[in-house]
Amino acid sequence: MKPTAHLTRCNLALATAAAATLVLVPAVGHAADTLAAAGATGAACGGVGTFTSVQRTIVEKAAQGAVPLIQYVQRTRMIHQLDLAETLAWLDERRALAATCRTAVASDAVVAAE
Repeated sequence: MKPTAHLTRCNLALATAAAATLVLVPAVGHAADTLAAAGATGAACGGVGTFTSVQRTIVEKAAQGAVPLIQYVQRTRMIHQLDLAETLAWLDERRALAATCRTAVASDAVVAAE
């Protein structure tokens, strides 16, 4: 077996694991919308939608789908010290935080209207 065949299998295994992790692609795809909506309520939510340029790019790539996100993370992993699993966990965390924030803002709006 060629030495590169092992690396190719490892890359294939990693890509398969990443794709399996991205079963939540619809949720990741909506991350940009959810996070952008939370950004609109910035003061009430403590800057939920405030991102660095790398984080903003990650959210944009997630909105484009699983493949662009995986490609971006793989392409820039050495530059920005990115890891796919950590990136997905960050997206999930931010999306949950944004949803909580939107719920809190909506409930505050209902209370204020009464």
